[in-house]
Amino acid sequence: MLIFDADDTLWENNVIFERVIDEFLEWMTRPGLDRGGVRAVLDEIEAANAVTHGYGSKVFLRSLGECVARLRGRTVTAEESARISRWAAAFDGHRVELIPGVAETLAELARRHALLLLTKGDTEEQERKVTASGLTRHF
Repeated sequence: MLIFDADDTLWENNVIFERVIDEFLEWMTRPGLDRGGVRAVLDEIEAANAVTHGYGSKVFLRSLGECVARLRGRTVTAEESARISRWAAAFDGHRVELIPGVAETLAELARRHALLLLTKGDTEEQERKVTASGLTRHF
């Protein structure tokens, strides 16, 4: 039996988060608050939310909203909330970029082993990604 994690093992995942973070940092950076400062606040919020709410894009987007509120010292406006919501499309799970060689490797391994998928991500989100990946038959 072989056990796999999916995100960043079978398909690209972190690069999507990093692209969104880059856009977020660009948006939030202002005089007196550089990218590093914004990132430090976001990292702190993400760490706390991971303990309370787990992992996944929904928690990440929540963290972005909390970061805006903390940095601006007020409740997030409807416009800011809408901007954060637009980033949700990056995580919709309708398309997944497999890491090169994964499909072939899993096909070969499945001939000799039972393959299991174990993830700490949001169940619904992970199921969408597995379906979109075309790898469901292996697990």
